[in-house]
Amino acid sequence: MHPVMLAGDEKWYWRVLNTRAGLQDPTPEGADLETKIALRRQAIQAYLLSFADRETLLAKLSEVNLAWGNVHDHQQVFERQGSVEGRAVLTDVDDRGGGRRRITNTPYRFSAAEAGVRRPAAYRGEHNYDALADWLGASAAEIDGWHHAGILLQDEEAARLHATADPAPSPP
Repeated sequence: MHPVMLAGDEKWYWRVLNTRAGLQDPTPEGADLETKIALRRQAIQAYLLSFADRETLLAKLSEVNLAWGNVHDHQQVFERQGSVEGRAVLTDVDDRGGGRRRITNTPYRFSAAEAGVRRPAAYRGEHNYDALADWLGASAAEIDGWHHAGILLQDEEAARLHATADPAPSPP
């Protein structure tokens, strides 16, 4: 069966399925929150998988007025959706390795300004130092420690770029 995605908060679609579709609550009296969530998730999954075919499932979701959408493979979306091309949702950027890489462009449109991708794709962790120094006031030594401890991830290329970058000017 082709996958579908339920729209909204999990609490909401549990409530809809419970009150409008007759899905019974499997939670025992006095269960803690984690147990309640886990059992209800299992019940939702079992319910959705219980339909003999996709058409019957979609008819039931429509009947109980639960919003849903098709889940598509990203290549299908890129290749088959005219709105993706027409709105320039995707753009090709320099991959910094001699090739091009297709990425998602900003969906925003403004009347008096341009929005969109302007630079090559960043390496993972390339902006860690600048962002964390700016946001948290973290020193390079602290950020180095977070990288070494595995708290922050960084590609080798990003580490190399940081190591060869001009040191930040000292505050006056």
